[in-house]
Amino acid sequence: MTALYVIAAAALFLFLLLALPADLILTCRDEITLTLRVLFLRFPLVPKKEKPPKLSHFTAEGYRRQVANDTKEAAEKQKKADDKAAKKAAQKGADAPGEKRSLSALLDKVGGIKNIAVRVIERFARRLTIRVRRCDISIGTGDAASTALATGAVNAALYGLAEVLRNTSGLDDESAGKLYASPDFLGEGFHTDLDILFRIRVFGVFDVAFTALKAFLKEKKRIMPAKSGKDADDTKHTNQEKEQTNG
Repeated sequence: MTALYVIAAAALFLFLLLALPADLILTCRDEITLTLRVLFLRFPLVPKKEKPPKLSHFTAEGYRRQVANDTKEAAEKQKKADDKAAKKAAQKGADAPGEKRSLSALLDKVGGIKNIAVRVIERFARRLTIRVRRCDISIGTGDAASTALATGAVNAALYGLAEVLRNTSGLDDESAGKLYASPDFLGEGFHTDLDILFRIRVFGVFDVAFTALKAFLKEKKRIMPAKSGKDADDTKHTNQEKEQTNG
């Protein structure tokens, strides 16, 4: 009986963990800020919080240590750049003209990446919930006619964006109705005051990751037979040339 309680508690904990929401809050007023919120924890992403300088940095020993660290970091970056350049040069020299990747193979690879990206974006959009909590956009050009034209163009773009998000993700009608711009016939400039929340649950993150892995394996399986067939044809052609030479 105790084992059943333990299993039930573990299952309940796993369910609560997967249902845990992760919020990405985008605000734009004086500057653009991006904050990750999980429950009551907040992690500022943009702009990054600058660490205050330590008092030890202003001493002679701290200055020497800082100079030594900067020199070491510069040397490591230069070493990585040199190694990358040497590796690239060696790879370029090793590739013979006949062994270069064909255009069809390159296009096939690009097509595979596109297919993976489309599946991942579609799945992510389904799991994403968008809430427009505040949207105050005003446009003024100093001229009434151009202000009206600019505002109309922006509203048309916002309307199209809202329709796309409403059909592909969790954007409700209330949030979509807040996405509009107002003309400022007396002022001049572009002013924004945004507060938008993007929410996805932990289960959704795992679902998107599983979709990406599944799409990658599918594309890899699709490309591998074509590549194997090409390698077999190249081997057969090489053997025929050897037989003609020996003959």
